[in-house]
Amino acid sequence: MNEADAIDMVTAAIWTILIASTPALLAAMSIGIFIALFQALTQVQEMILTFFSVNSSICRRADLCVHTIGL
Repeated sequence: MNEADAIDMVTAAIWTILIASTPALLAAMSIGIFIALFQALTQVQEMILTFFSVNSSICRRADLCVHTIGL
């Protein structure tokens, strides 16, 4: 194995990780932006609202996408 092969393997691994994590990241970002906007508009500053909603959306998205990862 030479340096080019190692670079190709690392590049492929990084792309695989990015593709596998995209659904959870998009769900967390969209819910996070919605909650931040809601908190700014209503001036409700409850941390449990942010924590619970983002974590539950990530878990639900992971449940839906398990078959694409191959588990």
